[in-house]
Amino acid sequence: MKRQMALKYGADLALKPSGRGPGLGKKVAALYGGVGQKLAFECAGTPESFHASLAVVKGGGQVILAGTNNIQSPMAEIPIRSREIETKGSHVYLKEEGAICLDFMPSGGSKTEGMISDIIKLDDIVEKGFERLATSTFEPCKVVVAP
Repeated sequence: MKRQMALKYGADLALKPSGRGPGLGKKVAALYGGVGQKLAFECAGTPESFHASLAVVKGGGQVILAGTNNIQSPMAEIPIRSREIETKGSHVYLKEEGAICLDFMPSGGSKTEGMISDIIKLDDIVEKGFERLATSTFEPCKVVVAP
């Protein structure tokens, strides 16, 4: 579901790296004239997706680490250093970023319709929020908690 939403909202390509094997970087490069991408967003927070993100960027490219998971990814020092890949962590939802996004939305430059999949009350955050997200196949894009 999240890959389809990424494509709907403007991503050129959204991949699930599991099962793609070590040739993923070459496969992606072939789609874009034999050269890797300038930028990749790692959104799952898993070691597999971290290494896949490194594989699809060209030398000197950048990988933004946006995914969060409880699995520690081992440092991939050799491809980062030898291919001069820049990795950058991203802590989402800083106050300043929220203000920038809110100012940008009325311009029509960002598609937002359908991004919020659920609105729940603060009193329901455990049952309808955390427990549902932890124990089911519910794949929200964004859940908003309204007091």
